[in-house]
Amino acid sequence: WRTLTVAFILMFARFSEAFVTLHAKALGWSVLMLPTLLLANQMIQTFVTFPLGILADGVFSRKRMLLLGFAVLLVGDLRLLTAETGMDCMVGFLLVGLHMAMTQSNLKATLSASLPPQLRGTGFSIVAIVEGVALAFANMLAGRLCDLFGSQGAFYSGGVAATAAIVAG
Repeated sequence: WRTLTVAFILMFARFSEAFVTLHAKALGWSVLMLPTLLLANQMIQTFVTFPLGILADGVFSRKRMLLLGFAVLLVGDLRLLTAETGMDCMVGFLLVGLHMAMTQSNLKATLSASLPPQLRGTGFSIVAIVEGVALAFANMLAGRLCDLFGSQGAFYSGGVAATAAIVAG
């Protein structure tokens, strides 16, 4: 249940990449360049997830990797929150990609290790439902905060939820 709670909080810290692209556009990034934000984020995840998984299985513990990943997300949200240029958004979103590489597979490995073998299918299904609900609410909250505080509004809730994930972890 603790792993499920941490997964819920973590998913609440994540929201649609569209908020990053909206923020970059508001800071002057051209529409033509917006896809490079997503590409850079995915490239970071592609190249560092495997080595970080090896570290989490060996030298580093999974829990330590998850906590560090939550901290990286917090730094990424702070960078996005204080961004003054589209390039600042790129740096923040690269940190979000690094966070994803540090947490995605390690959260699943931690969940798998915490579930009895006969309940893993059920457990992963429950986590998927909880993550979906958390993401839906996170996106609604991020959108509302953008309405209230401008394009950087979404990163307030992301930072608070990342901090909560660190405390819960």
